[in-house]
Amino acid sequence: MSFFKNLRNKHTVTTLYKYFISYFLLLTILTLGYTAAFRVQLKKVYTKELHNQAEKQLTDIDNDLYSSISTIEKIQYLLAQDIPLAMSRYLKEDWYLYQASQTLTKYTTANEIISGICYIHFEKNNILSSKNSIRKTDNGYEIYYNKQYIPFPLESYMENTKENQLILLGEGKNKLLVYLPGNNGIKTYSIFYILNMDEIEKMLSRRRISGMASLCLMSQDNQIVCGYDPQHMTSYIKDNEITDQDSLVTASKNILTEPTTINGFSLVTILSDDTILSQTSVAFRNAYAFLLVVSLVGMGLIFLGMRVTYWPLHKLTLKLLPASDKHGNYVEQLDAAFSNVRSENQQLQQKIDSYRLSMQKSLLDSIVADNVVFDTNNPVIFDHLFCLEAGSHIFMLRVKTPGKKESFPTDVQKLLNTSLPGDIPSALLLECTEEYAVFLICYSGAEPNKDEVLHLLLTDLYQETGYRSALSNSAESPLEIPSLYENTTAASEFWDETPVVIYSEIAEKISSSGSLSYPYSNLEFLADALKSCQITKAREQVICLFELLDTASENNSSIPNFFIRCVLIDILTILSSSMNNLNVKFKSYSDLYFNTLFLCRSCSFVEKKEEIRQNILLLLSTYENEFENSTIQFSKIAETIQKEYSSPDFSISVLADTFHVSIAYMSYLFKKGFDVNFSDYLWNIRMKKAEELLSETDMNIDQISIQVGYLNTSSFRRKFKQETGLTPSQYRSKH
Repeated sequence: MSFFKNLRNKHTVTTLYKYFISYFLLLTILTLGYTAAFRVQLKKVYTKELHNQAEKQLTDIDNDLYSSISTIEKIQYLLAQDIPLAMSRYLKEDWYLYQASQTLTKYTTANEIISGICYIHFEKNNILSSKNSIRKTDNGYEIYYNKQYIPFPLESYMENTKENQLILLGEGKNKLLVYLPGNNGIKTYSIFYILNMDEIEKMLSRRRISGMASLCLMSQDNQIVCGYDPQHMTSYIKDNEITDQDSLVTASKNILTEPTTINGFSLVTILSDDTILSQTSVAFRNAYAFLLVVSLVGMGLIFLGMRVTYWPLHKLTLKLLPASDKHGNYVEQLDAAFSNVRSENQQLQQKIDSYRLSMQKSLLDSIVADNVVFDTNNPVIFDHLFCLEAGSHIFMLRVKTPGKKESFPTDVQKLLNTSLPGDIPSALLLECTEEYAVFLICYSGAEPNKDEVLHLLLTDLYQETGYRSALSNSAESPLEIPSLYENTTAASEFWDETPVVIYSEIAEKISSSGSLSYPYSNLEFLADALKSCQITKAREQVICLFELLDTASENNSSIPNFFIRCVLIDILTILSSSMNNLNVKFKSYSDLYFNTLFLCRSCSFVEKKEEIRQNILLLLSTYENEFENSTIQFSKIAETIQKEYSSPDFSISVLADTFHVSIAYMSYLFKKGFDVNFSDYLWNIRMKKAEELLSETDMNIDQISIQVGYLNTSSFRRKFKQETGLTPSQYRSKH
């Protein structure tokens, strides 16, 4: 009752209506889609079955024709040995001619397909026929048929006396079909047979099945001899402009041809789509009542589904938003709540990044604070080093004085600040002794060849004061300061050769610079490993980074602390960002985080490196534990695969979408839970199902391929044989 009382609320009713309409539309689309798909598939099945039956009928008709022709061959052999007919070849008496004619008539009745038998002796000019009248003309012979004489150039066909020949004479309605058997090279006489086309037409009609719109016997020159509904066949040939049988075969998928055992003749049939559609319509009329029942059951399921899905949504909204004024429907309220959470996470990430940047600035500040010689009214600003404009570069400069001077190094710093463009001081003093000073130069602006400009400026300075200079190469990030410092120190070793040394000019002369380049790639690999949940690789990257820091701490550079502490803060930032992306509560690791941050920021790395290392690895273990606690049950994954393995579109990406995780995470989780790759696991399931269907059912290979998720039967056959060493057909025969 509480469910229906809740309908009184305006927003509840709105949400309820939306749920009902969405379910109803889903049911309607599924029903219509099922109907359309079923109709298409049913038509395909009927079409395929009709093609199979038609091919079988054409084969059977060809066998019947072959059997009838074989009987004529036997008659031909008996006629050749018949005494009256043989005597007529040697004696021209009327009595023997009469006996030969009677013999021909007697053999005519031996086969229904024979309408008449004709005998012609060329040397004696004897012409005998059991039925049709035959006369000799200047162009050959003529056979009387259907109240007119049809020309028959017998001599032209006698050139090939060893082959059986089927000859179509006449045209239109006055067509005559003649069978001329081979007579082993005898050219003195000829026996040929006039075939009964009515009997051939009956033979075709007896074999015709529903769906054959036309069934005809066709000559090699594409003329219709006889058959069922030849007008339909004639119209089709004319409409498609078919000139030969090859064109006829490829003209339409509804045309079937079968070459007969008779030379050059073919059996041709046209299959009708109307028959197929009428059969599918009948099937659908029988299924409509069932679909109506299914629709009614579906409506009941809609209300049940609403009770199962809508009511929990209502309870969830009340739980998440107890103090909400409930503006809008439940979906809008939940969207607003989750948007706030996402906004808070983004703000937290921005704070993490901002804090990281401020740590790096403060680290640099701690290095140069004691060496700054600016006016106290103009405090040093380091922000521009961390937000360089396009084209700006950082240089490191080492200057050596020839003797003690009170103005050194202030005069050098002022020269650089006044000569280089920009309102912000360009030169920061990092190190100063009586003999030399080290400056950090930020050269802004888009002008090219900045190192050449500095070289000219330092050359003038040498000519005026005798100061020797060593200039490093340029960089675009303050995190490269340790590397720049080492370069300028290495360049200063060449002061004996030239008073102004540019590192880029002597870099090839230095065998190994031992440069402490900032490990961008290692940090990027660490972030990618955490993002793709590859904890082992992430741990390897952390260990690699600490090995690099150990090397840096052993270096005699005066700025290793800045380099080391920036790397440590970056590692810590990547870990905290990954925790935030995984929605790990900050309270669960805040103490460990702040303790590690204090060690990275304020303590000597040489003294506290083991403690820092252990803390960071402990944070990584915390991330791993939280990650594993948020994983999906493996039984649910296996259940989903069992339901979806037969779908051709099923893949690791579909599985990841089902559980709302990334593909990389699902791959990691699957390998961990099943100890096998997803593709191998899926194929094993499909393989077992295919073996079961091959062994226990009579389904054809195409159907089994679809049942196990392969639309391309060739791919299934190839994969099956690769796995078992047998084709599917061979496997079925063996098992």
